[in-house]
Amino acid sequence: MEHTVRRLKKDTLGLIGSQKAKNPNIALAELESARLEGEEDLISIVENRTHRSRSAITNALVKELDDVTFGKIVTVCGGDMELADRLKPFAHLLRTDARFVGRALDDRPAFGG
Repeated sequence: MEHTVRRLKKDTLGLIGSQKAKNPNIALAELESARLEGEEDLISIVENRTHRSRSAITNALVKELDDVTFGKIVTVCGGDMELADRLKPFAHLLRTDARFVGRALDDRPAFGG
């Protein structure tokens, strides 16, 4: 499998997508802003980016975050607790890979397909 490496200027998340949007990414700040505007705005932005159903997005947003999953988020964030805490509300929207239950990317090298 071949990947392209690029540097990202903003904290960016890889989201779970549908068949139409296999590897959608979104800036963490964009998700946070939509969340501040309200649940409907957040669901709409995720729906537009991922092409997932509203119910799947809503279920992911209300699902409890267990300690094991949060520990994996902390690990991927390089121990940056502030970043890990910012990811908590979106944890079950994150794309998974073999190393982790999600991929949080910032200005470190990122893999994209």
